[in-house]
Amino acid sequence: MRKDIEKALELEAFVTFDFSGVEFISHSFADECFGKLLLSMKIEELKRKTTFKDANTLVKRTIAFALKERLLQLETA
Repeated sequence: MRKDIEKALELEAFVTFDFSGVEFISHSFADECFGKLLLSMKIEELKRKTTFKDANTLVKRTIAFALKERLLQLETA
């Protein structure tokens, strides 16, 4: 899934992540799908090129936590 997202973002497409009907995502999914995007782009670019639709509070927090962890890891590397 991340490879498809990376490809769309490379083509400068705007990507909407639709979480309709999704109650929960795991931390590992959030890191694999979203956190690792920060290995190839800055957080500002990710925010500018993406949006989340119908993500509940738990999903948003899980994604935010994965992104923050990845940013900290990159800062200390």
